[in-house]
Amino acid sequence: MPNIPSFEDAKRAIKGRIPEHIQRRIPRNLDEFVEKIPYVDRVNRVAEKLPKVIGPKTHAIIDYAVAGSFLTMGAMCLRSHKRAAVGSFICGGAAITNSLLTNYPGGVAHVISLETHRKIDVGLAAATAFMPRLLGFSGERPAWFFRAQSGAETVVAGLTDFDSGTKVEDVEAAA
Repeated sequence: MPNIPSFEDAKRAIKGRIPEHIQRRIPRNLDEFVEKIPYVDRVNRVAEKLPKVIGPKTHAIIDYAVAGSFLTMGAMCLRSHKRAAVGSFICGGAAITNSLLTNYPGGVAHVISLETHRKIDVGLAAATAFMPRLLGFSGERPAWFFRAQSGAETVVAGLTDFDSGTKVEDVEAAA
């Protein structure tokens, strides 16, 4: 049986190998990670100005629809445009993971708060806008889908009232 090193052993082994200028670029927490995503400041400015008219339950339904549209687009592009398919699967996977882990109606694991979900949504909208450029198809036809999705994600995040009914119990009591 092979001797597989632990995660801590692996961290110790590579600690001295990563140059300092690279270590400074590695985010230490979620807020720092989201700040490093291109376009996130623009997305956040737009989202903050919108009226808050969507509740957590509706937001959850929209989140699953967004994830489904990414996965559908990925399947549709699989043969014709591999890079767009990969980008769609990445964004769809991130969207569905964010939804499944959130403490709101429709969430399964209830690991992250609605406020953290909002931060991830903003980061995901920015990452979605950046995906065609990152994967090298910004001037090609499938890029429109990512731009449209980014805009839709920004609007949904901006219209959602993340402060009302942030606990599943509050939403169930109101129903």
